[in-house]
Amino acid sequence: MRRLDKEKFPAEKFSVCGDHHMAATWMPNFAISMSIEEKQKRYPRTIYVRDYKKVLVDAWKIADDSSDVPRL
Repeated sequence: MRRLDKEKFPAEKFSVCGDHHMAATWMPNFAISMSIEEKQKRYPRTIYVRDYKKVLVDAWKIADDSSDVPRL
């Protein structure tokens, strides 16, 4: 997101979706939710998805406690 801000891409030319793996981390859900709320204020056009049951973690074979960008 910082790179997109820096490059000044027109917001209407792209969309962003962030998936947060709530059940795949040691962090408590309230801490993750607070972080998401702050990001939502800064990037209101971004869609944030909370995965409480590791559905996407399992489908995309992402390791717990990791940050990954799957190629779709």
